[in-house]
Amino acid sequence: MNTEKAPLGVTLNKWRLLFLCFALAYAIILLLNIVKAPIQWDEISHLNGGALIYWGHYDNFVSRAFYPPLFDAFTFVAFKVLGISLFTARLFPVFFSILSLWAVFELATYMYGGKAGLLSAVMLGIMPGFFWLSGYAMIETTLMFFIVNEFI
Repeated sequence: MNTEKAPLGVTLNKWRLLFLCFALAYAIILLLNIVKAPIQWDEISHLNGGALIYWGHYDNFVSRAFYPPLFDAFTFVAFKVLGISLFTARLFPVFFSILSLWAVFELATYMYGGKAGLLSAVMLGIMPGFFWLSGYAMIETTLMFFIVNEFI
């Protein structure tokens, strides 16, 4: 068996392969249900923030800004590439929820091994609150990704 590490120090083993399968299934489930839920009131500020940047109303965006602007910038990029829609606005939270699962997997794998890493990522993914937030245009999944990466 080849035990050499890849250039970044990461090898594809059975735990990483199982995690990739779980992450792919998780992403498919989220994307299939992404526009079925109505717009939540918490999403409005981010939807408006991305749209205001998209239309060039920077002064209005700054005067209404309540949250850190990074998520609104991501929403703007999605709007610019794919057009303004609810589906487009909810793509980045799905993306960051997958990245958060990956960060939790890597942290737990580093600390306790691949089995614990996979179990940690699966447990996070099936938590109702995390799963629910992963399908809405809110800042929580983005924050979780950056916070977990602080520990890696």
